[in-house]
Amino acid sequence: MAQLELRDVHTAYGRSQVLFGVSFAVEPGECVALIGRNGVGKTTTIRSIAGLVAPRRGEVEWLGENIAGRPSHRIAKLGIGYVPEERRIFPELTVWENLDIARRETPGGWNENRVFELFPDLEPIQTRLGGVLSGGQQQMLTIARSLMGNPRLLLLDEPSEGLAPRVVESLRDQVQRLKDAGLSIVLAEQNLSFVLSLSDRCHIMEKGEIKHSGSTEELREHPEILERYLTV
Repeated sequence: MAQLELRDVHTAYGRSQVLFGVSFAVEPGECVALIGRNGVGKTTTIRSIAGLVAPRRGEVEWLGENIAGRPSHRIAKLGIGYVPEERRIFPELTVWENLDIARRETPGGWNENRVFELFPDLEPIQTRLGGVLSGGQQQMLTIARSLMGNPRLLLLDEPSEGLAPRVVESLRDQVQRLKDAGLSIVLAEQNLSFVLSLSDRCHIMEKGEIKHSGSTEELREHPEILERYLTV
């Protein structure tokens, strides 16, 4: 049974319809990517899963239970972590305080020691205020804060955006370690090399719909598929 499954999800902001029948599944320990140009519905799909916007139609099934429309804090408690595109760290709190505020104790789960092992750059700056961190440090902190809630599924929305190539490479290695540890991931991303190195399956979105679904191997072997949907 799939860990997460979206069935015919339609989502709108007011009168503006964004998603038109999005359906896909995520198996335990799998990284599934949503790719496409800006404005095609990737972020809205992520937000529909996280409970930040309620689908008008369709189901978001998590571990066999429909969670569509539930408040985001309840969805987080069910084991779904969200890493937003704009990061949203608390600028007036220290690195350690940003982590501590998201803490959800689980035997053998994530704590600051495990987080600092994954992101060693954060340990020496744990007393530094979040607002003075670099973009790469903020992104690491945002992911680390989500991990402190001990999720089983991580929603990553454009994690590499605005980061230097060296930082993106380091971030990719850290996300790969999370995947290797068995964490399921939904990745919304425009950086194709980042996507193709991490994901098992990809869904190409256009105008709020999934236009093509396939394995990462298929997209590597048939770059014309990517050119068809992603080139301007």
